[in-house]
Amino acid sequence: MQWLSACNETHTKCHSRTPFLPARLLDVSPPDLSPSEIRLITTDTLPPSTPYLALSHCWGTTPFLTTTLSTLPALVTSIPISSLPPNFLDAITTTRRLSHRYIWIDSLCIIQDSPTDWTTQAPQMHNIYKNASLTLAALASSSAFTGFFHTRSPDLIASHRLPDSSTAIPSDLWLTHFHESPLNTRAWVLQERLLAPRTLHFGTPQLFWECKHVEACETFPLGIPEDQFATGYLRREHDGFKRWEENSRADTGGRYDTWELILHEYTACRLTMERDKFVALSGVVKEFERVLGDEYLAGLWRGNFVGGLLWFVDSTDGVAEGRRPREWRAPSWSWASIDGPVNVPFGPELGREWVKVAEVVVVPRGGDATAEVDSAKVRLRGFLVRVERPRLFGVSARVLGGTVYPDVRSEFVDGAYYALPVKERLMDEDKALYGLLLRAVDGEDDVFERVGVFLTSEHDPLEILGQYKPEGWDYELERDWFDTTAGEKDIVII
Repeated sequence: MQWLSACNETHTKCHSRTPFLPARLLDVSPPDLSPSEIRLITTDTLPPSTPYLALSHCWGTTPFLTTTLSTLPALVTSIPISSLPPNFLDAITTTRRLSHRYIWIDSLCIIQDSPTDWTTQAPQMHNIYKNASLTLAALASSSAFTGFFHTRSPDLIASHRLPDSSTAIPSDLWLTHFHESPLNTRAWVLQERLLAPRTLHFGTPQLFWECKHVEACETFPLGIPEDQFATGYLRREHDGFKRWEENSRADTGGRYDTWELILHEYTACRLTMERDKFVALSGVVKEFERVLGDEYLAGLWRGNFVGGLLWFVDSTDGVAEGRRPREWRAPSWSWASIDGPVNVPFGPELGREWVKVAEVVVVPRGGDATAEVDSAKVRLRGFLVRVERPRLFGVSARVLGGTVYPDVRSEFVDGAYYALPVKERLMDEDKALYGLLLRAVDGEDDVFERVGVFLTSEHDPLEILGQYKPEGWDYELERDWFDTTAGEKDIVII
């Protein structure tokens, strides 16, 4: 395969493999079995440099053969390929055609009903995909039974010559057939895509190739044109995903920009199990810890903690809204406390900080600080301003006192609310203020929980936050956001 050969031979950025093997692999060509059989093996007798492939796929809802404590003895003897779903059959065929012998598939290489095995293997996800020779992605398959070989029309691959000698191609090739594909709506897949040095994506109309050097497809085998990534978000995705490490190492104010892009993408994806919110991203977090040299604190980075507090639920489409999980999962100041697409204010726009972080305490559940959390709190010192319950959300207008972005809209009931100024925003000559909207925890002194974020313009005082400005408001009068003579206050947010 030309893409793989060229990557192996000429792409120095893609050569990041270290001697590592997953605990188990599937042997697709065992010499003592027929081609209609494969075998699950442990890797303790293989050289650590043994090459292997990995599969990235959607499970779907229809049950299929997995490795469990009861099926394990049979699977290490032989697995008839007729017992496997189409995605796995296609993955085995591809592995053999690429002259590889081993492939890692999560549902067969992790014992699914063993908490011990899951606890051991899940933290190794970043190493498994990072060190795979190639990851096969079932891009257009919404379940294990779809398969990723498709009958295709050549017209959907070829570009078309127009009468004026120009070439016609779909302008949304990447957006429609890659970015919005069934596989890329699954949260677990994000770190599989991000960490794999090279991925072959099996789409419906054509194959896509992605590595640290180039994005390509059958229509554009030498590289997809820049205009396919014309929109701001796709441009950032194109610049940031496979090349996240070199971007994050850059000694600029945007070291966390790629992380914020990943966070936006991740929180917009689906998770079958709510409790996986942290662990499904933990492989990426481990790699960012290594590159940034920073500490991860229940979803935020210590080196960007104040800016990270300003995440907000992205409801720009008028549909998305934050939802609380059924069970407590994260402190209210963490994006992981809600389900829904999240954004973070663009780093270079942020200026003066109005809060000081005195202490952050995170108690992980188990020994992995990137995975589940038992409890957490942050102690801040800043200016606390009591405000009325906001009446309008997500609306920006001159007649309103700022814009309030709720974490969960239905949680705003009558009662006392508090605005905590966090950071100024600087855009051209305009100045604005970001902050947290808080609610006091019953029975606790100076303990609060976050319920949203606000953004207010210069000279709009916080006392009218989320309200219509009174009749006769003088728009030319310069006003302070709040009374700084009232003094700072020490508070805890849980």
